[in-house]
Amino acid sequence: MQTLLTSIGQLNAFQKLDLNGCSNLKDLPSSIDQLDALQKLDLNGCSNLKDLPSSIDQLDELQKLDLNGCSNLKDLHLLTNWMHSKSLI
Repeated sequence: MQTLLTSIGQLNAFQKLDLNGCSNLKDLPSSIDQLDALQKLDLNGCSNLKDLPSSIDQLDELQKLDLNGCSNLKDLHLLTNWMHSKSLI
């Protein structure tokens, strides 16, 4: 799988999205910000993931974000707001 369908945002009751090991995944749709109940996003091993959508910091319920093994991520600065809101910095 190289990309998620934009309709993923319609699954707004999801609490956990486990994409662990999806090494061909290149990006996430911006509609991911519609997953209002998402508490855990596991992207461990998504080694071809290059960018995170800028809207990821709008996931208010997100408590755990696993980026282990995401070696091709270009820019993590957009996570700063999210990390501040979770008192991680």
